[in-house]
Amino acid sequence: MSQIRELAYNAKVASRALAAASGAARAQALNAMAGKLEAVKEELLAANAIDLENARKANVPEAFLKRLAITDKIFKHCKRK
Repeated sequence: MSQIRELAYNAKVASRALAAASGAARAQALNAMAGKLEAVKEELLAANAIDLENARKANVPEAFLKRLAITDKIFKHCKRK
């Protein structure tokens, strides 16, 4: 199985487990995920900048570039209270 297919499969399995979990367990899992994303924020932003530059060089439409872009706003939405 390719790495991408394996990641997609694992995400699908995890989403089913998360959907079946209690509200408290889901909240705990989502908070943990947000924390992990925050921990690698700079790395994600740097990789995304490279992806955006490569997409621009490939003349990808602007509408797609907007969906591809990762911004600080996205990280703010990840933070949970």
